[in-house]
Amino acid sequence: MNENQIGGFSGTSNLLDFGLIRETIASLAHTSVGTDLVLSIVPSNSFVEVTTLQQETAEGCHLSELGAQLEFGPPDDLRNLVNRARLGGILSGLELLLLRSMVDAALRNRFVLNRHEELPLLSGISDSLPDLGIISRSIDRAIGESGDILDQASITLQHLRMESRATFNQLNNVADRNLRRLERQGLLQEPIITQRNGRVVLLVKAEMKYKVPGIVHDVSDSGATVFVEPMAAIDLGNKWRESRSAEDREEQRILRDLSELVGYLSDDCDQMLNTMARLDLVCAKSAYAMATKAVAPEISDPDMDDRTLRLSGARHPLLSGNVVAITLDIADTDRVMLITGPNAGGKTVSLKTIGLLVMMAQAGLYVPADEIKMPLFDGVYADIGDQQSIEHSLSTFSSHIQNLKKILNVVTGKSLVLIDELGTSTDPEEGAALAESILSYLCDRSVLTVSTTHHRRVAHYVQNQPMMINASVDLDPKTLEPTYYITSGLPGRSYAMTIAERLGLSPDIIHNARLRMSSDERDSEELLRELREGRHMVEQLRREAEVNLLDARAKQADVDKQLEDVESRKIEIVEEARLDLQNRISEIQQNLQRAEKLLSQTERSGHSAEDIRERVRNEIHLLSDTRRDISQPDWQPIKLERVDWQNSLQVGDRVFVRGIPRPVEILSAVDAENNIEVLMGTMRAKIPIYQLDKPAENFSDTTDKPRTVGDARYRQVSGVGVYSRANIRKTPEDEINLHGQRVDEALGNVEQFLDDASLASLDIVRIVHGKGTGTLRQAIREYLEGHPVVMSWGSDPGPAGNGVTVVWLK
Repeated sequence: MNENQIGGFSGTSNLLDFGLIRETIASLAHTSVGTDLVLSIVPSNSFVEVTTLQQETAEGCHLSELGAQLEFGPPDDLRNLVNRARLGGILSGLELLLLRSMVDAALRNRFVLNRHEELPLLSGISDSLPDLGIISRSIDRAIGESGDILDQASITLQHLRMESRATFNQLNNVADRNLRRLERQGLLQEPIITQRNGRVVLLVKAEMKYKVPGIVHDVSDSGATVFVEPMAAIDLGNKWRESRSAEDREEQRILRDLSELVGYLSDDCDQMLNTMARLDLVCAKSAYAMATKAVAPEISDPDMDDRTLRLSGARHPLLSGNVVAITLDIADTDRVMLITGPNAGGKTVSLKTIGLLVMMAQAGLYVPADEIKMPLFDGVYADIGDQQSIEHSLSTFSSHIQNLKKILNVVTGKSLVLIDELGTSTDPEEGAALAESILSYLCDRSVLTVSTTHHRRVAHYVQNQPMMINASVDLDPKTLEPTYYITSGLPGRSYAMTIAERLGLSPDIIHNARLRMSSDERDSEELLRELREGRHMVEQLRREAEVNLLDARAKQADVDKQLEDVESRKIEIVEEARLDLQNRISEIQQNLQRAEKLLSQTERSGHSAEDIRERVRNEIHLLSDTRRDISQPDWQPIKLERVDWQNSLQVGDRVFVRGIPRPVEILSAVDAENNIEVLMGTMRAKIPIYQLDKPAENFSDTTDKPRTVGDARYRQVSGVGVYSRANIRKTPEDEINLHGQRVDEALGNVEQFLDDASLASLDIVRIVHGKGTGTLRQAIREYLEGHPVVMSWGSDPGPAGNGVTVVWLK
């Protein structure tokens, strides 16, 4: 018997393949340290710790949804580098670059996470990242991207390299002169300059070496060429070697200083690596959750004593292809669930899925399911599979009993126990009795237990026991493939006869076997078959009803949206019609004014008075028709109906007007033309009642002070039904007219106008700019966005509409 197969979370980890889940998540980690941390994940039985781990995963998923990506530097394990620097070792340029990359990633992560206050746990983790910018800056100044030490690393190195390059150039010139001379004499094997053992040499023919004064540093493999350093180059060569040695010593000193800096800050470096690994773990968990479409488990607080275990659409994360979805519900009042059903019906898969998802949840991982609600368990104990041990001479039954013995000795009322094929591998009668006794023992101790069996006697026993519930898995009646759906409250059929018949066993044998079954067993089997068919039909109808309900809700939402759009468009059409009539009236008034001027200039203009009178009469008739149209109580381009709350409005009520962010006060009852008078800040306006949006019942605004209708500070502005502040103070006015002004001129006037209005403590002002091409209106409204004294703005709710911008001041 394998000791890892029993006892707590660790004992069940391998049996339920939790280690494979860790390996899958580890493949999503970015760093070696992070990978090690993922592989060390274990379930916890601390509610605070589990809640914290789940919150980390949730914040990691939210961070990914925001599109914010963390950086993790190189994947290499940098702990050995830091430890070597701590012990006085010298790091190479490439190793220092790896460390600098990790430091830069840590600094960026701290900056990114500190900007997200909605991620408190990740922000808290990032706060523990030490500021090792001094390491990054020091390495950046001294080490190039290829790992070479830069000239600017120190002044001494810079001087030494300049001296070395100058000496080498002199040495190269001497060698070149000797090369040309010896080449003319035919003494060289090849006309090139090369190096041997750090010395500049020429390739001289072996038989001619006695003619070339100098030092032989090497001989070719064939012996035909000797590498000779010319006598004239020896002194310069010595000087170059010395400068190179000094340069190497200075480079080593620089690497030693940088390594000592890392060693001095090694504790901070370790903290950085550990914190980055923890962030890496969180990101790996969230990446796994999003890749598997997993959800956050709902884990009950242990103090609430809620022991409900519910899984909906749960999928085993290691199964590929058509992943099965398991649904299971054990109510708080139940303690034991017994699952029966045919072989290959999915009983063992169900047990493993339940146990694995519970362990994942308590390890801080999201679980692949539509929903999961569970209590906090202090351990998951399982006896699944054939535990036969040849080494210890244990039969399958003996192995099961040994496992169950150890489980029963350690479980508590907060444990989860999973037992596969309880009471098998022995005499059926004795096995069933033993199974009943074990389930009774676990139930009496309030241990949440899910078990499977083939014994009908055990299922009959469970059916009559309080706090125990039967469940079953089933095969598709047509294909005999497992459905993986767990049906609560109903024991399962074995399908033994059906499967044997499907596999081709002799019909005579099948018929004889059925005759040998007791009448009670045959009746029970037939009853179960009918119940399952009925349950299957009801379930199918339920699913169809759910689909139809969702479809009906979607259609209802679409219809509501269309009605809302129609209502909005209807209001727009009414307003456009009103504005069009207002414009027609305005044009006629202008024509009448021009006609009046023409009458006074009849003699000078040469027009007859009768012609002018005729034109005036036509305009008057047209004006009368228009006024009659718009003044009709029932005039509406389309039919508009008031909503109930609009019929009960009273003077003093506060309501919202469409397009206006602050409420207005009702000043009068609705007139015969369906208009109502309201007070907006310091102005009174008469607007159609259909433009009222909703009551302002709970809106509180201390800046919107009510005024009395008879206040002497207000005067009526002719023709538009709007009242503005009277000229008690000559400036500022509540309204500015920008007609005919250029954009730059108008913006300057608006600036002065707003300043004066703010100094005078005005609450609301009007900017009249007209409609025209809309250029001036757009420029003014863009100018108002973000203006320091402007709280909000909107189009005039009255007939002026987009021709006037109403501005609320702070």
